[in-house]
Amino acid sequence: MVATIVFSQNNIVPGSLNNGNNQLAYQFPNSVSFPNHEIAIQNISMYYAWVNINATTLSNNPFYYLWNVSSVSTPFSVVLPDGLYEISTINKYLQFIMISRGHYVKDNTNSVNVYFAEFIVNTQSYGVQINCFPIPSSFLVAPSTTFTYLSVSYTTPSNWVNPGTIFTPTITMCNPVSLVYNNFYKIVGFPALWSSYNTNGVAPYTYTVNPSTSATSQNSTTAPNVQPNPTLFFAISNIDNKYSNPSTIVYQLNADVAFGQLISITPPQFAFNKLLPGTYNGLRLSILGTNLQPIDILDPAMTITMVIKDRKDVTLSDALSTATGGK
Repeated sequence: MVATIVFSQNNIVPGSLNNGNNQLAYQFPNSVSFPNHEIAIQNISMYYAWVNINATTLSNNPFYYLWNVSSVSTPFSVVLPDGLYEISTINKYLQFIMISRGHYVKDNTNSVNVYFAEFIVNTQSYGVQINCFPIPSSFLVAPSTTFTYLSVSYTTPSNWVNPGTIFTPTITMCNPVSLVYNNFYKIVGFPALWSSYNTNGVAPYTYTVNPSTSATSQNSTTAPNVQPNPTLFFAISNIDNKYSNPSTIVYQLNADVAFGQLISITPPQFAFNKLLPGTYNGLRLSILGTNLQPIDILDPAMTITMVIKDRKDVTLSDALSTATGGK
């Protein structure tokens, strides 16, 4: 006999770890004996709703950049709110913070803001490129001042922080981005203590200087780990999977859609796992991240269908396998 059970939003355990919708409990109407049974995932339907930046579980939300304040090189931290970010989104948040701090100027000729550091994707090198741009001495003016530089009109914002001097040893000032906090450096594929402003010349902390503009540029030294949890693991209680660690893992899922879109997976073949013999009141399902720890799922809307069968039941595929000698 084959039975089907369904875990849904109604089965989420109140107070799931970190309130992350990652623990689900299914209660049988009555106690059920499973002397010789197996269980498998039949279908998973859930939204891609787990983040790649999280202060608590991933410790990867801050980095900092430098800006001169009264001629003193001063670090300014950027703390990303928990969420799912692409590199372009991280760059936009950096720009948002720079606007709030007056660390930018307005290009009146082209109607754009000008920033002095950026993250961009370098598809050719399969990495993230950090560019830092010089601030010419013409920009060292008071707030709300309009001036011309290289035939372009600029205005400093009302909250403009005049750097007051230039970074040495270059003749123009570059605002470096440094990656020294927690695990953010893994997101962009840089060493933990990397800084674009570093004069010791020791790899991997060196950077490339464009001789015509004095801008600095550096690519990732390792593959960026933009999504630390590309794979989810589903673990069910009372499983005896001797080949898995932990032994409760029954399935893995990879997000193949954009963030916020529906993931719908139906395995082409059931991967049955043995239930430990016993009498149960219910089963508990855990959703784990790549590190095998419970992961925060933002959207509780999910349906996970599982199939339970007696191991003595012979299916068509079992019969065919037996008839062909397991080939």
